[in-house]
Amino acid sequence: MTATILKFDAAYRRVIDKLISNGFKVKDTLLINKDRYCIVLGKPKNILITFKKELFHNFGSMFIDEHSDEEGDTINCLDLRISLRYKVKEIYLVNPKGIVYKIPFMDFLEKSFRWVNREGKEVRSVSFNEYKKAFEV
Repeated sequence: MTATILKFDAAYRRVIDKLISNGFKVKDTLLINKDRYCIVLGKPKNILITFKKELFHNFGSMFIDEHSDEEGDTINCLDLRISLRYKVKEIYLVNPKGIVYKIPFMDFLEKSFRWVNREGKEVRSVSFNEYKKAFEV
């Protein structure tokens, strides 16, 4: 059982350590979104790591139907454009329990809904069911 993760820097460092232990080669890292996301430039692919204390609880009622309790994940469109520029292939989501989920970047784009949140930011949200468990850190 892993310890609870409370901060993003601990989350992305643990993910990178786990990837390296499995043969991933890190070339560089780039923190974006006020240091809340990390793009990892590596071999065999570039990835985006996010840390979410909570999922988007209203996803189902907003995008499926008013009675759906399906949860989702939301990422700012600006951060997705930056990730696209760096040729990110997968998104890794870390939760506070240290469980890491992943989704191919293009699947996120294709299956997500674009909308403007209450802060006026353009975002994309996808069902959490689209993510697959990758590993624990």
